[in-house]
Amino acid sequence: MAMVVNRFDVYLINLDLETGDLQLIIDDWSLYCFYDIAYDGSFLYVTEWDMNRYLPDGTKDSSTGYNGSIFGSTFCNNRLYTLIQCWDISGWPDMVLDEGGSITPPTPYCRGLSFDGDNFWTAERKEDQLGSIICFDSTGAIVTQITDTLLPWLERVHCLIRPPEPASSHLGRDQEHL
Repeated sequence: MAMVVNRFDVYLINLDLETGDLQLIIDDWSLYCFYDIAYDGSFLYVTEWDMNRYLPDGTKDSSTGYNGSIFGSTFCNNRLYTLIQCWDISGWPDMVLDEGGSITPPTPYCRGLSFDGDNFWTAERKEDQLGSIICFDSTGAIVTQITDTLLPWLERVHCLIRPPEPASSHLGRDQEHL
């Protein structure tokens, strides 16, 4: 199973990777669109102009103001990372910028962000050419770079994550890379 957010839509679907069956989890038309999604082991976080928090069953928990850049987000070391900022959200709904935790994306074309327990993953979105799926460390150094014929399809998928499991089972290893 995987969860998929289609770029610029307002829903999250559960995708059975073996059968192709789809199950709607979040369908929130009060939002303009989902820019990204992250999972901390207890809640799903959707960025739009605000940060929105949902229970794993799709029930909206709450929202808070968000003044960051939204090009991708993931959880790592109990922090919410975006492509250029790091946030401590342990005092939700207060979000505190963690200046020392910021990461550097490898190119300015990066969109989407995942963490595999060791490195970050992102995908490039370039005008009129294929980008790459990139694995990079916190300094922006590229560990692995993949250019493939699947990339035009992947451009429409903003984030692919594992479905929620009990919080203790993979906190800090929340998202699966593509």
